[in-house]
Amino acid sequence: AASLGSTGALGADQGACVAATACATKTNDEETPEGLQNCRKYAIEALLCCVEQKSQVMLRVPNFLNRLLEALLMCMLDIRDSSYAKWLEEGEEEDEQRFFDVGEEGLDRICRAYSSDEDLAVGSRTQAASILLPALFNYVTTFLQRPEWEYRFVALMAISQTIEYVQEDQEEELDYIAKTLMRYLGDGDFRVRFAAAQAIGQMSLDQTPYVQEQFASEMLPLLIARMDDEVPRVQGHACAAFVNFSEEVEKAEMLKVAGQVMEKLLTKIRPGTPKTVREHAVTCIAVVAGVLEESFVPYYSAVVPSLLDVITNSTALELRSLRGKAIECISIVGLSVSREQFAEDGKVAMEAMLQIAESTATCEDTKTSSCCSQATQHRCMDEEGDAVREYLTEALGRMCRAMGADFLVYLPRILPRLLEVLTVKPKELKAEEAEDDEDMTYVILDSNTSLGLKTSLLEEQSRALDLLCTITTVLQDPLTSASLSTAQFAAGSFLQPLAEAVFPLLTHLLSEDIKQKALETMASLIGTCKQLVLQYARRAAQAQGEGQPQVEEEARRSGASVKEMLRAMTLRTCGEVFKSLQDEDGDVDSMVAEAAGLNDCLSKAGGEVFTDEEEQTLRSSLLEIVGTLMATHPKEFLRSKASEAAAAFVQQFLREDAPDEDKSVALYVCDDILQHLKEDGLSLWPLFMPRLIQCLLSSDARVLQAAAYGVQQGALLQQAFQPFVQEAAKNLLTAAATDNTAAALGDLLRCYGGSMHEEEQRVLLSAWLGNLPLKQDETEGLRMHKFLMEAVLQRFLTGAVMVIICNVNQNASARESCALNACIWT
Repeated sequence: AASLGSTGALGADQGACVAATACATKTNDEETPEGLQNCRKYAIEALLCCVEQKSQVMLRVPNFLNRLLEALLMCMLDIRDSSYAKWLEEGEEEDEQRFFDVGEEGLDRICRAYSSDEDLAVGSRTQAASILLPALFNYVTTFLQRPEWEYRFVALMAISQTIEYVQEDQEEELDYIAKTLMRYLGDGDFRVRFAAAQAIGQMSLDQTPYVQEQFASEMLPLLIARMDDEVPRVQGHACAAFVNFSEEVEKAEMLKVAGQVMEKLLTKIRPGTPKTVREHAVTCIAVVAGVLEESFVPYYSAVVPSLLDVITNSTALELRSLRGKAIECISIVGLSVSREQFAEDGKVAMEAMLQIAESTATCEDTKTSSCCSQATQHRCMDEEGDAVREYLTEALGRMCRAMGADFLVYLPRILPRLLEVLTVKPKELKAEEAEDDEDMTYVILDSNTSLGLKTSLLEEQSRALDLLCTITTVLQDPLTSASLSTAQFAAGSFLQPLAEAVFPLLTHLLSEDIKQKALETMASLIGTCKQLVLQYARRAAQAQGEGQPQVEEEARRSGASVKEMLRAMTLRTCGEVFKSLQDEDGDVDSMVAEAAGLNDCLSKAGGEVFTDEEEQTLRSSLLEIVGTLMATHPKEFLRSKASEAAAAFVQQFLREDAPDEDKSVALYVCDDILQHLKEDGLSLWPLFMPRLIQCLLSSDARVLQAAAYGVQQGALLQQAFQPFVQEAAKNLLTAAATDNTAAALGDLLRCYGGSMHEEEQRVLLSAWLGNLPLKQDETEGLRMHKFLMEAVLQRFLTGAVMVIICNVNQNASARESCALNACIWT
């Protein structure tokens, strides 16, 4: 298939005929030889590979797509086999890929092959939308009219599998599909009903927000009604579809059905209901709470006790997922209502969560045992409740946001577990060990050795960093308003140990995601430290005013200690990341993310914690990285958060009341934007260009030099800079005379002189010529003196300036004179 060319089309057509006919004429039964079944699978795979590798060639094969679509649908009709009965009733997944799966996956693959939009004009449709789906829906329409449930089931599952490829502007088709799915949600066969519910759930994800905007008033009541279906499988699918649909529904639409749906859901989460239905019902409650927010209050008193009951009593192994979903749900409910209303229930929920966290980590406590390897420990951890742990970590983050200062008291019980997770380090493995372990992420050190860590542990470290970031961000305000003793606890027992655990992750070899999250976490820790420093300063000043010398002394001493911690934390973070960036192997996305993260760290730390030399070094290093990224990867830079960080940096340090040193540094970033991003950076100009031109009036030489250079770079982008020419020229005429301002004037004349009024041109010429010759900046001197000669030769300037030209030649350096003479004689 990979080498199939236009001359292979006939062969492909013959293959399509054989395979499609084989699949269409006979479905599997108990008498079908296994070899023939495998042969049919291989035939389908070969045809799909032809489509994926040579999609345009296959379009030229007569009737090929229709035959392949028919073959795939016939594969899906294998659902008639009795071996599917258990899956249809209970949803149990099989490890082996069956023919229904082959057909379903094949539909997705063929649609994806014709869905490239790289070369499409705006408003055009992909080949999947314009050619493939119409052909498929001809079969779907026919199948839906058949009396056998299997055909209707396959038609609806085909819609579910391909709905994402219908384009958003195909509103007529989307309306037809939505109405069809709603109609079959009431089919007489339960298998067709749950297929319709599944398709609605998929459409809700793939065609959001259109389907919610157009069909909420019709769809929601139908899904709620199906929650009472006589078949549990349909109930579960209706709940799952409700979740997908409701996540993007308007609050006003949810309010219309909230009372009805909450009444049903509260009965379905009780014991006695099938487990999968209970799980889906709990998730439905979470979605309703998330959509309604403060309007969820009327249901709060009934929901929270029920959820706590589920969390407390769902201890059986098979109920771990239900327990995790209940944990997730109660944390979302806590965010939906006021902090005061959730205060007491939040404490009960936290206690239950922490008991679960401590019980699922029991096996992990054995990691110090010499007879328990890391792999064995992690298998034990999985058995004890890895499914719940993921829910717990995310829920604890929401509980922190919901509880605010009340969450502080739980840190001593949460932090040890987080520190354990974060300090697990990759270990050396033999190459064959790493390759044989499917749950292993590794890098190859040499031909015999790899460095690896369980992928599940990496994921847990990632979640732990997310939680830490949330905790440090949310608790900044409570910590800074807390008592001195609480602040001291936070600094010594919270911030410092966490920073020590996170530092090594800044240079993580196995995961870029963890590196970036570690940097975000360090920025959050640095921000919290800075707030503590300010709090200690305020407390010391207050104690001094109240005549409490001992309290004042303690506050100043503690503040100095935290300030030194802040300084060391920031310097070490920057040092680690700078080193990582210097060793970077061209991963642009990682570089821009790290540059943005560094800027965040420095902004949160503030300049006053560093010595002048340290601050200058840090800023220079960061600016060098940002400038290099702009120069080497301008498009990637603009698409990344680094551009947002650069814009925020410029706005912060270029404000009118900023110190001149800050302004000059910000202007260097502006100059890089103008020089390296050129027209691609136009969207950033409104953020700095007016201030840059205003800085031409600065009395500070550094600010003036950087602003003048910015005008030079902007002038090269002639049409884009045109709106700023008049103001820039006016300010340059007023600015102090330097080589840079003279060069900027010269560039304005060179780029825009021809379009200026005669008087305006005369004034600028007089000012520019009055600043010549340039003697301090050799590069600018050579460039401007050359322009002067070119202007004379092109009669841009008149003989009245020849006296000045002679003066330039007389006073210029030997090197400048050579350049001038060369210009004159060319």
